[in-house]
Amino acid sequence: MVETIDQETGIQLYVAGLFPTPVAIINFGEQARELNLRLIEDIDDARANNLSAERTFSNNSAGWQSIPGLETHYHSFVSLKNLIHQVAIPSMEWTGYDKEYLLTSVEIAGLWANLIDGPGGWSSPHVHGYGDTLWSGVYYPTSGIQDGVSASADLDLDEFNRENYVEASTTSKRQGVLAIIDPAKVSKSLLGPDTGAFEQYPHYGADVNIIPRESLIVLFPAWVEHYVTPIVETNFKRYSISFCINRKVRETEDG
Repeated sequence: MVETIDQETGIQLYVAGLFPTPVAIINFGEQARELNLRLIEDIDDARANNLSAERTFSNNSAGWQSIPGLETHYHSFVSLKNLIHQVAIPSMEWTGYDKEYLLTSVEIAGLWANLIDGPGGWSSPHVHGYGDTLWSGVYYPTSGIQDGVSASADLDLDEFNRENYVEASTTSKRQGVLAIIDPAKVSKSLLGPDTGAFEQYPHYGADVNIIPRESLIVLFPAWVEHYVTPIVETNFKRYSISFCINRKVRETEDG
């Protein structure tokens, strides 16, 4: 918010960001490292057992996507679902949802796995869920696996500097980032590069790119459109787990 008064004319100027897009970025840290290993093993098992779906990530030969509802197949996904619930409630409450409503009328549902395992693998712009979906999100059980070695094997997962994993860029040069599209994206191109808007408001009108990191979870409203930039390296695997936060479907009595 900016509020100023012109001393000569007495004109009051008030500029506010009235339509922000909430995005929660949360680090589960080292406590999730063992769980992450089990999640990766179970994702590989789901693929081997053909628990597959023809959805966004499977639109190219280097991508694979599971059926939704892996929490009904694997204990690791049940554990992850419980962790997601712990952080989803306060995140949504901060944006204005009533806490009692969130605790009684909202559920985490339909966890599914995404895997890119070759150059050119990507996902096109999309949203998650359906009419009863309020928020959605994605979790990273690894920062990526290169030639069988985890890129986060030597990281202290409890040390997390958000600025190293969040960037504003309409054309990211990084592979496999989660690109969140600003609904006002076109407005920045109208300003022009010489107005200073790019430097003063780096996230205005640009994609916000989240760089995958082990134990990182990202939550956002269901209407937020997003995509994944292509993988360029060979022998690289990008794992992620998506989910929906839905209104519970209430049973009604006949008559």
